[in-house]
Amino acid sequence: MRKFVFRLEGVLKHRGIQEDLALQSFAVIQQEMLQCRQRLTDLHTDRDAAISGRSLHVQVEDVIRRETWIDVLQTRIQSEERILEGITVRLEDCRKALVKAKQDREAIERVKQTDLTNWIREAALAEQIILDEIGSRRKQQ
Repeated sequence: MRKFVFRLEGVLKHRGIQEDLALQSFAVIQQEMLQCRQRLTDLHTDRDAAISGRSLHVQVEDVIRRETWIDVLQTRIQSEERILEGITVRLEDCRKALVKAKQDREAIERVKQTDLTNWIREAALAEQIILDEIGSRRKQQ
């Protein structure tokens, strides 16, 4: 009996590569999101520290500088939040692409499994035919 050869092995390899690339893209965007969240946490901490550092016995210039710094931090926080929203959208799109790539690969793997099952069945049938023929020849002798 001939060796099992999957007729769509090239397609299966290609889909596996596509899934790996989608997974890498997902990981990159996820790392981007973690970094953005860390920057947001740092900015919130800095803003909270600046707010809690307010005092009643401070010179006017210090108050103006502190309030300006708080405004700058608040603007940067808003900017980072918009960036985070964009990253979240990109991450969701990438997740959908990853799920699709995985489903595509699994579909070809199911075809491969079906082909392998059919090949095993045909091999067993061919073997049984040979064994039956050998048995019938022995009886005839």
